[in-house]
Amino acid sequence: ARYALLVATSETGVAVGMTELCVCPSPVPIHVKAALDIPDASLYISNLAVSAEHRRQGVGEALVGWCEELGGRWGHRHVLLHVERDNAPAIAFYKTLGFTKVTRDIDWYTRIRRSDLAAQNTIVLFKELQPDGIAPDQARAGPHQGEPLDQELL
Repeated sequence: ARYALLVATSETGVAVGMTELCVCPSPVPIHVKAALDIPDASLYISNLAVSAEHRRQGVGEALVGWCEELGGRWGHRHVLLHVERDNAPAIAFYKTLGFTKVTRDIDWYTRIRRSDLAAQNTIVLFKELQPDGIAPDQARAGPHQGEPLDQELL
């Protein structure tokens, strides 16, 4: 199993954003996995958060970009994540990064044993990566390029 906690910091070393990346059982139905050639063990982004005063400054995009880069180094071609169905700002953000909706997932919280959140509805978003971890439509200079990853994570 693989796991990474990625933290973005300000120039003064204060954490301004974070996300988690892991390899886990794919959260999509079998017929969707087959159609998109998604393996049983999938690259998965969770818990992306950026402090309010640092939003819309490229921090979230950089964190997702680092996840894509690291996932590529781990040998993955796809990345998945869940987002609340009614969280329009998050869905719009991920769409600008090239994610597309794959399926609704009405029992995600039940499956991860969070029955306190079971009334919430999520969708699964998907993005294809190139072998180097950069999505085909994102192969450009940007905040995720350069030396973002600590070699200890690899």
